[in-house]
Amino acid sequence: MKKIISILVSMILLVGCTEKENMQPEGNWDLSAPSLMAPSAGDKIDLIQEFPEETIDFEWTAAINSAGYDVTYQIVVVSDTASDTMTPLLKVLSDDNGKALTGSITYQELDQALSAQCIAAGSEVNVKVGVVASSMERQVEDLVEISVVRFKNEVVPTQLFITGTATEAGNDRANAIPFKRLPTADGSASNVFEVYTKLSVEGTFLFLDNNTENAAHYGLTDEKIMKCGSEITVDEEKVYRVKVDFDNGTYELRDFSEIELFGAPPSDSGDWVGLAFTYQGLGVYSTVGEFKQTGNFLLRKTNTWENIFKHVNGTSNNMILEEDKDAQGVEVADMYFGDATGEYTITVDLSATAYTYTLEKTIVPPVGPETLFFIPSVGDAVEMIKDGNKFSLPQHVALQASETFKLNSQADGLGTYYSLNGAIGQTDQPSGDNVMGDVELVEGESDITIAIDQAYQLTVDFDNSQVKWQFYNLKMFHWSDWDAREEISMTYQHPFTYVINGASLTAGNDSKFISPWDLEFGAYTAPESTDDITAMAGTTTNKAKVDTDETKTVENFKFITVDGTYNVELVLQPNLVHGNYTITQ
Repeated sequence: MKKIISILVSMILLVGCTEKENMQPEGNWDLSAPSLMAPSAGDKIDLIQEFPEETIDFEWTAAINSAGYDVTYQIVVVSDTASDTMTPLLKVLSDDNGKALTGSITYQELDQALSAQCIAAGSEVNVKVGVVASSMERQVEDLVEISVVRFKNEVVPTQLFITGTATEAGNDRANAIPFKRLPTADGSASNVFEVYTKLSVEGTFLFLDNNTENAAHYGLTDEKIMKCGSEITVDEEKVYRVKVDFDNGTYELRDFSEIELFGAPPSDSGDWVGLAFTYQGLGVYSTVGEFKQTGNFLLRKTNTWENIFKHVNGTSNNMILEEDKDAQGVEVADMYFGDATGEYTITVDLSATAYTYTLEKTIVPPVGPETLFFIPSVGDAVEMIKDGNKFSLPQHVALQASETFKLNSQADGLGTYYSLNGAIGQTDQPSGDNVMGDVELVEGESDITIAIDQAYQLTVDFDNSQVKWQFYNLKMFHWSDWDAREEISMTYQHPFTYVINGASLTAGNDSKFISPWDLEFGAYTAPESTDDITAMAGTTTNKAKVDTDETKTVENFKFITVDGTYNVELVLQPNLVHGNYTITQ
């Protein structure tokens, strides 16, 4: 035994030494530097504004990892005083997703990077350019100094953001709030941007051409909006429309703290009345109000004829300030929302991608009646049992997807109707043992539909404005050893019928029909019971629904006396107390 242990230890030591000798310690390799071939030190590059997509092409020799690990490359631009490339003005992957020894940057990319550093248009500046090679955790580089002449004129940004401590989004540039760039009458993009947002007196704000740390910023210089201008403040905390016009270098702050829906729908007199909105943030306003009649409306500054918004013709729910319609080349009209009456949540979205108004019907919980009737499409009305503000069917009811029912406070259907926002039995898990769900209850007449055939218990809950539904799936438990029992699923068939086709059953085994543990159908031993433990056809009783004691129990069936393949049918009564079954080969 000692000899065997000694051999095993020697083998382990041998394997360990071999693995250690074959492993290359981390960092025990070299990475040679690339050598930049183009551009060359001292080159001067004029960035020609008329050719923004013209490129500056880079080429270099490969950096070699002595261990054979992959190397990737980035082109970088840094200031002429930078000691490293950790904070580049611009960086892009080389061709082939960083694998190639070539790459390029466009005139526009480089000009924008220099512009973001507040280098004046048309001026010449020295920068370092080159390539950074990366492999594993290491980087090596080759840089040269060149001179670059910027575009003659500043380029108007194609997008604009607002950021700063005075804004809703704070000072994190990644969260900067986008402006909407307004169109011209011919559909092209103008140089005018606007955003609806709240500004605080505590703090400042600026405008950015993108939402990154390297974005160019715009602020005030001699009361004009200029690149690299000073931070801006407001005197009052309000919701403003901030409008920036790069054609003339101006900005405008207009108060949009208060807006109202003004028109016929909120009125019960026929006169136009107002409905005030509450600002929710990030350009979104909302209100809840009752449309008492159909009719036209518009949006405006509360109690004034200023800041009037109207519907943009040819759209479903787009809106525009009426004063801007000609500049943007659109036709407008009063807003109208069809035959909408009742209570609605009304939302006005003036964020950059929207400029829309929407109405969503507010669900008003129906008031519970004194009586409630279940009225099937086929059959007689059934009065539901009242318990406070809840009504339940006295027993389960077999419902089919091919049929419908209604709910009414009177048996003849002449009372108040109630309907559902959904179907009874709609579920992602229809095969569970005890399946239940709920559907929103609303007032109004419509057919209530059924998702799947089943025997349902229904409860109408007016306190919570919902109809709760429930049904059982049954299994036949068959066993000699309980822990090794078979649980054979039964298929529901309308009405109240559960079947198994072709089940392999074993002689002498116990059996019961079960949905753990609300339903447990076996043979009731009470004197009045007709259940028979050994009968291949007969009656059965649900243990959960009858009295049991030492003299009255619900025992397991032992109806299988010969091994074989059997068909099983179980038909339950609607109260789920008793049923009839047959077992056939």
